[in-house]
Amino acid sequence: MFNMVEAIMQYGASDKLTGDAWKTLVENVQKTVADGGVVVEVLKNAEAEFKERTKKPLPSAWRSAKSVVLRAYEKGINLTDEQGVVGKTAVEKMLKESKEPANSADKVRACMERVAALIESEERPVSSALVCIVNEYTARWTHA
Repeated sequence: MFNMVEAIMQYGASDKLTGDAWKTLVENVQKTVADGGVVVEVLKNAEAEFKERTKKPLPSAWRSAKSVVLRAYEKGINLTDEQGVVGKTAVEKMLKESKEPANSADKVRACMERVAALIESEERPVSSALVCIVNEYTARWTHA
């Protein structure tokens, strides 16, 4: 588990963090990958050990950093460069830039499908005008 528990503890130690906790997390994730480990499993085990040792919940700063690392790992974004560990803010920016822009027609279609599903579920009263609008737009977007 390397120093993953240490990284969690660094996140819990102070609200005013230096880059040490992020650096420890990134280095441990890279070591896990290099050793053929499964990052998600290693993180879960480290979190369980942290909770067992400290009897405290996981620090929110840790949960945020872990989320950034896992998303970057999934998208193949490098967490290091020739100067060392890339900062968390820079990685978040790369993640944001890597998102594919949503097609507005897809957004409308998804919205209409959600509304149609709510209408069909009959969990809430729905006006007949809304039903007509949803049916019209659903037909228009599904045949487009």
